[in-house]
Amino acid sequence: ELTDEQKGQVLDELISTQLIANQAIKDGLDKDSDTASRLAVARMRLLADSESQKVLKGKEPTEQELRVEYEAAITGMDKTEYHARHILVATEALAKDLLAKIKAGAKFEDIAKQNSTDPGSASKGGELPPFTADRMVKPFSDAVKKLKKGEMTAEPVQSEFGWHIIQLLGTGEVKPPEYEQVKQQLARGILQKRLQAHVDELKKTIKIDKTL
Repeated sequence: ELTDEQKGQVLDELISTQLIANQAIKDGLDKDSDTASRLAVARMRLLADSESQKVLKGKEPTEQELRVEYEAAITGMDKTEYHARHILVATEALAKDLLAKIKAGAKFEDIAKQNSTDPGSASKGGELPPFTADRMVKPFSDAVKKLKKGEMTAEPVQSEFGWHIIQLLGTGEVKPPEYEQVKQQLARGILQKRLQAHVDELKKTIKIDKTL
């Protein structure tokens, strides 16, 4: 619902856009290769969106389907939250040297502040916000899962970011989100699956050449 003033603003904008578009055609810009390609992509996306709406019309998930999807989601979610700190450095040799210093009595947080290259945690003595395993890179999460409270990794752990010295400070239980909180997200997920199933069926009807 727009006010008369807002309707006037929209109309003025449409008029200006149409005038500029008309001039672009007179200048032959619609024949420009880059512009033509962008127009073709925009047309393709608009048609695909229209087809998607047609396919999904009247196929909104039922309450029962949403409940089943919810139960499957919370059953599969990681219910353990980890509280840890780490020191990140570029080389294994440096990581081993720092680990030896900590084992010899140096404070973990002091070593982290002086040496860690992780900008988000170094100033906090290496302490990370609580996290679930799926939010961390696999080598890191695998190492954390094996630790007991207060334990530190016996050897540095390598990930795509460098070498980590990790200490587990504690664990907690993650409470699943309430059904009503994620209901719309679940509905979008189910609709996306139905659309993907339609796309998969379309793929069976033609030969697709992925050569670029």
